[in-house]
Amino acid sequence: VSRSIGDVYLKKAEFNREPLYSKFRLREPLKRPILIADPSISVHQLQPHDQFVIFASDGLWEHLSNQEAVDIVQNHPRSGSARRLVKTALKEAANKREMRYSDLKKIDRGVRRHFHDDIT
Repeated sequence: VSRSIGDVYLKKAEFNREPLYSKFRLREPLKRPILIADPSISVHQLQPHDQFVIFASDGLWEHLSNQEAVDIVQNHPRSGSARRLVKTALKEAANKREMRYSDLKKIDRGVRRHFHDDIT
């Protein structure tokens, strides 16, 4: 996702400035892109026994293993799997910051970016 949409300051020098938070800005001028918008593509032939595909951003995978994500979807098929995945990842993000999930949720989304990456 970041290759196509986010982290534009790592692709073009003109975006490495305000209003981008200073903590994300590069100190040295960007001479060439660090990220490119060309996607990495991997192909997996779906098999008859495959039950579902989980498509998520790196923010989710930063907090959940493949197996944890599979377990969540298998245990709650078709009943808000995506919401459960995101909530579980946010709970783990809060735990890593030694805070409660409810306290993390109270933080404004713009500020919360300092506590965890985008989770999609």
